[in-house]
Formats: sequence, C-alpha cells, structure tokens
Amino acid sequence: MEKGKLIVIEGTDCSGKETQSKELIKRLNDDNIDTVYYSFPKYDTPTGRIVGFPYLGKPYLAQELIEQESKKIYSGLRHKYPNIDRVLDIMNAMHPNKFTDEEVEQINMALVPIFEMIYMEKPDVKQQLILAVVLSEVIDEISHGWFKEGAPSVDPKVASLYYAADRRYNLPIMNKILEDGTNIVLDRYTYSSMAHQGGKFLDSESRTKMFEWLDTLEFGLLGLPHSDTRLFLHMPTDYAAILKKERSEALDEHEKDPEHLRNAERAYVEIASKYDFNTIECVRENHQLEPCKADIKTPEEISDEVYSCVKKQLKFH
Repeated sequence: MEKGKLIVIEGTDCSGKETQSKELIKRLNDDNIDTVYYSFPKYDTPTGRIVGFPYLGKPYLAQELIEQESKKIYSGLRHKYPNIDRVLDIMNAMHPNKFTDEEVEQINMALVPIFEMIYMEKPDVKQQLILAVVLSEVIDEISHGWFKEGAPSVDPKVASLYYAADRRYNLPIMNKILEDGTNIVLDRYTYSSMAHQGGKFLDSESRTKMFEWLDTLEFGLLGLPHSDTRLFLHMPTDYAAILKKERSEALDEHEKDPEHLRNAERAYVEIASKYDFNTIECVRENHQLEPCKADIKTPEEISDEVYSCVKKQLKFH
C-alpha cells in the first residue's frame, strides 16, 4: 500500500488555516482522494493542553477545565456539603491578601445557604451554582497563561519544547494514518514554532539559527516526518487586524499582541523561502495603499488556489 501524503498548511494570523485545510479535504475526498484533517497543537490531548493552557492561556480551555472540575465536585460530594475550609483556601489563593477573620465569617455566612441551595433536586442548578460561586473567578485568573511575562516574552527555546513535545506525543497517531495510505492535511506544524518563536529574535541571523535549531530538534532528534508539500497562506498583519475586529472569540496570549504577530509574519516570509513553501497571497495584487477589507481575497478564491496547488504538487488526478 502506498503511504499517504503529508500536506502542511501554515499561515499568518487570520489567514484561514483551519477553513482552508477543511475545504481542501472536502475537495480531495470529493475526488476520491482519501484525506483527513489533523492540527497542532492537539488541544484535546495532555501535551496540547499544556501548550494551550499554561503557555497560551486560551480562555475556552480554562472554561472547559472549570466545567469538568465542577462536575467532579458535584459527583463526589453530592451527599454532603463541600468542605468550606477548602473553598476558603481556593479563595485565599485568588485573593491578593489573606482574608481577615471578619471576612472569613462573612464568607461562611454566604456559603452555607448557597451550599444548601446546591443540594436542591435539580442537577443543573447544583452544577451552575458550584461553577458560579466557587470557581467562576478562577476562569479569569487562569485565562492569561501561567508565565507572568506573557507568552510572547517567554524564552523561545523553552516555549518550543512544549510544542515539540505535543507533536512527538501525537506522532504515533499521525504515522498510523499515513501508513494506512490516507493523506493528512496538517493545519500548523514545526514551521509554526519557527515563526512564532523565531520571530522573537529581531535580527535575521538569530532567527535563522532558531529555525535550524528547531529543524534539528523536531525532524532530527524527535523523528517527526517531513511533509510532501507545504503551503503558506500570507495574510499581512494590517489586513488581519481588519478581520480580527469582526471576531467575537477571546484571544490567546499570542493573538492579543500585535508586535508578536508582526514579528511572526516577518519570520513566516523567511521560512517560506528557506523551506520551499508554495506561498498563497490572501490580499489581491493590485490593492489600495491603505489596507481595506475589499482587497482581501474571498475564502473561495483562496480555496481554488490551494486546491490547484496541491493537485499540481502531488500529481493527484
């Protein structure tokens, strides 16, 4: 059986990596070319959660964690009141200063009737009250990553090791798919670390050294497979900012830092040249001097370019 092809799609912020990856998969499967979607970080795995939660501080992951823990509390303590002292310990950890005796008494007075309400007959009421009263404030506290300096300021080699561990941990699954003859469209790979971590260096020589360090680490030492073709979706940062205004989801530590994104864009352009990417520009060639949404290509236009490029590169018929 012929081994599946590994198709990597990288891109700057708001370039539509996930959208284009999934549209490409649909079109290839419509052509009877067996293809599946894969992405990094794998936020539903332990290593991916390390990246998404402590490092990137993705708010939705914090929300999921709180909801899971709330259900555990409800399941394990349904027959007795939760330990109020333990609740106070949690609240003390969030409080900048220790609670005074008077504050503790006030909290006790507030918590006892709430816990009585928690053990009403409706499970949804119980769970919601546990979430709202005991743990809701934690979401905000842990939605900013655990590195006090912020993800864009974390040592690039330290940050890269988290991402590399995630890819290595999930490698057996990816290898099995490829060995079974199925193609993978991979939304972000080692080159994302090169861009976001290499971009932290302001001089080109240091960036190049970081690219090569990661190349050796992931493809050499960790044995990750090289891709069969690579596409780079280039959405300039100024145009990405226009699209970002229309989005409602909370941003992670990288996404909320314009300077980090601009540096990553510069690194991506260098990576695309160094590692023989097929670059697809997301902005029309004859654009206006000032960035505007009208000059951004439609998802359908970009999809046509992606599909045509992959079919040509991999000689799919």
